[in-house]
Amino acid sequence: MTPIRTIARRCLFILMCIAFCARTATAQTTVPEGQTWWGYWHTSNTAEAVAPFNAGSNSCSLRVTAFGNRQLAGSVLHGIRFWISDKSTVTAARVWASSKQPSATVAPDIVNKEIGLDQLRDLNHDGQPTEVMLDEAVTLLAKSNPYANAYVGFTLEVSGGTSCQMIASGSNGPANSNFYGSTDIASTFGALALQLMISNDDLSAFSVATTTLPAMRAARGKELQKEWPITLAGTTAVTDLDYEVKLSDQIVAQGHYVLPAPLAELGATTTLPISFDLTATPAEHECSLTLTKVNGRPNESADATGRASLCVLSQEPMRRVVLEEATATWCNNCTRGIVGLRRLDALFPDKFIGIAMHGNDDPMLLPAYRNSNIGKKMLNLPIAYLDRAVRLDPYIGSHALSDVHFYTDEDVRKRLEDLTVADIGLDAQWADAERTAVSLTTSTTFRYNSDTAHYGLAFVLIEDGLHGEGTDWTQLNGYSSTQGKSEGLDDDMQEFVDAPYRIEGFRFNHVAVDVAGIDDGLEGSVSAPLLADVGQTFNHTIDISTNAIIQDRDQIHAVVLLLDTETKEILNAARASIKPFDADAVRDLRPGPNQPTGFSAYDTAGRRISSLPTAKAAAKGLYIVNGQKVVVQ
Repeated sequence: MTPIRTIARRCLFILMCIAFCARTATAQTTVPEGQTWWGYWHTSNTAEAVAPFNAGSNSCSLRVTAFGNRQLAGSVLHGIRFWISDKSTVTAARVWASSKQPSATVAPDIVNKEIGLDQLRDLNHDGQPTEVMLDEAVTLLAKSNPYANAYVGFTLEVSGGTSCQMIASGSNGPANSNFYGSTDIASTFGALALQLMISNDDLSAFSVATTTLPAMRAARGKELQKEWPITLAGTTAVTDLDYEVKLSDQIVAQGHYVLPAPLAELGATTTLPISFDLTATPAEHECSLTLTKVNGRPNESADATGRASLCVLSQEPMRRVVLEEATATWCNNCTRGIVGLRRLDALFPDKFIGIAMHGNDDPMLLPAYRNSNIGKKMLNLPIAYLDRAVRLDPYIGSHALSDVHFYTDEDVRKRLEDLTVADIGLDAQWADAERTAVSLTTSTTFRYNSDTAHYGLAFVLIEDGLHGEGTDWTQLNGYSSTQGKSEGLDDDMQEFVDAPYRIEGFRFNHVAVDVAGIDDGLEGSVSAPLLADVGQTFNHTIDISTNAIIQDRDQIHAVVLLLDTETKEILNAARASIKPFDADAVRDLRPGPNQPTGFSAYDTAGRRISSLPTAKAAAKGLYIVNGQKVVVQ
């Protein structure tokens, strides 16, 4: 059979089988005490038929290693079970274990057991796995070598037909399973539906493990609800658990939980729902979950306690999300990003901020932004990051790129559900009558107490309506009907379907034209300690007197980003129009005999000064006097 015909045949069977899901199989044998089923796939999960068996010899195997699976070191193999879709065309079968991956020239060296066709089970006829117990148990992995590998699998001789191997639904797991046939090259998949019955002196009978969770946030006075992952780490199937939850060493919840379905296989996972009312002070607390009992017996797992940092907030801050998009006039797919940002602006007018970062060889290139840390992460256009935490397409979102429809709103909604740590506000004003500088004043109100502050504020000026003449300003448009990519697009892409491939005279919005502190925020913009519900103000001036990108100062908006300097994420943001220069306020507060009493003044670095300087060249700039902005000219 030619490779092309083989590939075509495989694709046909994949299309035929992809909707086929394995029914949850009940073990045909009673699991002896001290033994347990283990695999990379569990019967509580669905499976799909993939890779049809060709006529001839077909083998499937698991790569078994104690590296990352410490419970497997020194394990003894007692049996094998596997799932296939159809047994009707199978003419011979065997199971095996090997210290090396078997092939046409490498024979299994641990176990090689022929099985009768009457032992075969399939999902089409029996709804069951094939289970084979070994005549004599064998050691699979030496305990002395934690890096040793073994391969365990089955081989079927088939005359043709539609029988398929089964793998976990969505085969994007670790490449721990392998398929090879007499007419097919070796292929690796995710979690093969094949399990081993093992025993191990190190395995406890009653053992359930949990794990550490990412940092959490919740508002005081609310009920915290969390799904905490748990994993069977022993040989006894688990039906119920007892647990306790502590917050800063104080027990805040205890309970008894009956699992909807038993955990019956080593490594099988589910989640434990916990909830408790938050009465703790607004601060960062250590939260822990301890699984105290398993089936009414003391939990024997060494990993019975999981921990998480929990930030208790005084109230839920107003949240806005930021999408930073990398784009360029020469990028013919970037027109979908133009539509994406426009749609998100309309859907989330008060909670979304879009920023377009233009690329190299583009007349709107801002080097300080494109060469920043976030800019260097966005090389293939179009691409975007949501709050610098979620990588996605500006139009398709986190969906597969093969599905060109608008989904980014799903990612924005999901991100808005995450609590942030502070409210933030922004006031922007022209610093002088000539509009050569923008005066920015922020108010950041954290909702918890902390002696440390790993935060910073960054600023971006964005402009709408940028345009120009010539090739550099011509936007390429791959979604023009002339390019053959317009079929099946959403209605909101019609503008570009109807447009030519080269769009002249286009006006670009959301364009970043200046930045400050874009990587980690400006020094001193957030100060420790943080006091819950007590605002911090910060002032900064951006000089645009020599900025060559800006075209129309009436079209500029200012954006402030609250950055986490540890995780590098954007935690909140605000956008503001730029107010006119207030000449009267400056004139009234300028140094002289009418200077107000109770004088209090600060420079843009936040340093207090004893008096407002005179109008010397070195002293020109913005100052905050008695809570108002003053420009010395």
